[in-house]
Amino acid sequence: CDIYPIIPLGIRPMYALNPDGRQGDLSNTTPSQVGDYVDKMRKVSGDHRPLCMVLQGFAWEMLRAPAERDSTKILYPDYKSSWFMAWDAIIHGVNGLIWWGTAYTPAGHLFHKELKQVVQRLSSLSPALSLPAKNRPFHVEYDEPGHSVDKGVELLIKEDDLNLWLFTANREYYPLKADIRIGLPPATANVLYEGRTIQISAEGFSDSFGPYEVHLYHLTKKH
Repeated sequence: CDIYPIIPLGIRPMYALNPDGRQGDLSNTTPSQVGDYVDKMRKVSGDHRPLCMVLQGFAWEMLRAPAERDSTKILYPDYKSSWFMAWDAIIHGVNGLIWWGTAYTPAGHLFHKELKQVVQRLSSLSPALSLPAKNRPFHVEYDEPGHSVDKGVELLIKEDDLNLWLFTANREYYPLKADIRIGLPPATANVLYEGRTIQISAEGFSDSFGPYEVHLYHLTKKH
């Protein structure tokens, strides 16, 4: 299944876009619709078939002929958007990721460099991502954000004999401070690619999330 939600406002009508300038047919038109489409397509594929999501590797306006392009409407996913959409799909249970449309992006463009970084980091986590999801109970509460919480923070747990990973993403347009209640022994977790650590107590831990922000926590088990 493919969905490409990074679309500039006011884009002219073109193939594969609805008249309102959106692509999808779900009520959620934000980047977090990626996870919603995983859920939808999982109902189609069933639990025991592999499911791949095709993510956005292009700017919509670049699909037009060069003479027809409006330079003010050329909008690529930035690193944060590509990183979030990949993890939104992974947390919802996708088995593989594909990016379509990179051939429409000029060689050397910043988008190529940022997408390469996304893919390299995901590749480095292949041993963890290949593990089955772990069904540990958890609960998420929020400090009063001053706005509604619709999708909130979602979490995927992976573990082996030596390691435990908590992959989390804020599916909201707004920032959130989340209290993640999960029964783990007290530990210090590395927050991958962020150069910081966080303390996890027997009650869980708290962390702040920007809009569509991903945090990946890695714990080494004690024996």
